[in-house]
Amino acid sequence: ETCRWREECGNQRVQRREFVKTHVQKVGLRGLGLFTSTRVVAGAVVGVYLGEVCRRRDAKKRAKVSGGEYILEMKAPLGPYFIDAEALGTKMRYVNHSCDPNSQWRVWEVARHPVLVCESLRCLELNEEVTVDYGGDYWIRPGPRNVAGFQCLCGCESCRFKPTIVDISSDSDEEV
Repeated sequence: ETCRWREECGNQRVQRREFVKTHVQKVGLRGLGLFTSTRVVAGAVVGVYLGEVCRRRDAKKRAKVSGGEYILEMKAPLGPYFIDAEALGTKMRYVNHSCDPNSQWRVWEVARHPVLVCESLRCLELNEEVTVDYGGDYWIRPGPRNVAGFQCLCGCESCRFKPTIVDISSDSDEEV
């Protein structure tokens, strides 16, 4: 009601919860993933990332305990916030990474509050997995992920984070 665009305001989709119908299913080595239950147009609001909102210090503490698998950083005008979807999140926490994503996270202002929205970048087919690019920082942060040999499993030809394989059968230092 405070938006000067009224009915033309794109944020109305979030306020009215006009989200894409989705479901969660198993995705091989990546665990669980979020999939479309209908065809989706470009620019559609897939959903909103919900969870407990905390500051950096608390997010770091939580990550040490849980591994931080469902903690996302939201860069908002008043500073970064972190959303921990581990306990209170929705199925949006199952959006997996791809180096060739079909959706993106965007910060929208809804009723004067920042909201982390997943928006489709292109048309999506029925039963297509919803993916976003987690960004380069995701792959280099310290913690349990790197200790366990965390690697990108998106499978794209254009993957930017493929594991390096070294040929140890010869005296050569060349990568395969």
